[in-house]
Amino acid sequence: MWVDGEWQWERHRWAWLPGRWVRPAEGTTFSPWVVVRGADGTLYLAPGVWKDATGKAIAAPPPLAVASVEAAEVVDAEGNAVDTGPTVHEKVAK
Repeated sequence: MWVDGEWQWERHRWAWLPGRWVRPAEGTTFSPWVVVRGADGTLYLAPGVWKDATGKAIAAPPPLAVASVEAAEVVDAEGNAVDTGPTVHEKVAK
């Protein structure tokens, strides 16, 4: 199954975790990441999470293949380049 990439908070800044192909274990489910803006403008992030059949959070299955990602600037609402941090690279199962 394909799992989309997502932003992660790593060492005091954002980092991109590329999309990847995985083979999930039987009975497991994946809830993708989501960002919601509160009424006061605060952003709330719920990271992607894998769960077993009972709903308990579990470790993600190892990636079979990972998307190729080119680093690029992220620009804020005022047009300024923002340093978001590195791309997180996972080891691919062989």
